[in-house]
Amino acid sequence: MLDRGTVIAAIIRLPLLAALLALAGCASQPGLILAGPPRDPTDLPFSAFLEASDADYFWLSTPPHSDHVLEPSDTQVTKQGMWLQQGVFFLEFECYSPKKGPAVAYPILPESADETTIYIKGGRRYLLSCDDYRIGKAVLTDLGPLPGL
Repeated sequence: MLDRGTVIAAIIRLPLLAALLALAGCASQPGLILAGPPRDPTDLPFSAFLEASDADYFWLSTPPHSDHVLEPSDTQVTKQGMWLQQGVFFLEFECYSPKKGPAVAYPILPESADETTIYIKGGRRYLLSCDDYRIGKAVLTDLGPLPGL
């Protein structure tokens, strides 16, 4: 049999649990790759600009929106950059030769993941690059807010 304190504690916890579940749903929102800059200025806080460093190779794709959708194709991230709508993206990369690491004539590539999931926040500029010292590690650098925000 439940006492009054247990019932009150359960009533207090239910809204907190619902709020946490709602926040978790927002954080896993899939992003979108945009064809160009947002046309409507009110969309700017929800859009981001992503560019890649000179000699590194990156490909971005969006998670499928449901189980019945084909996997989206990868889009290469170039130095000229691309516009995105905030959310979660799949990132594939080739980071096989560190710029500041020891020189190796024929490196033995370690078994490392060459893909990861990233979250892009709207209203920001980002730069993708490979880690200067480690093989198989991509770095996402936040360059600050978009101009005009």
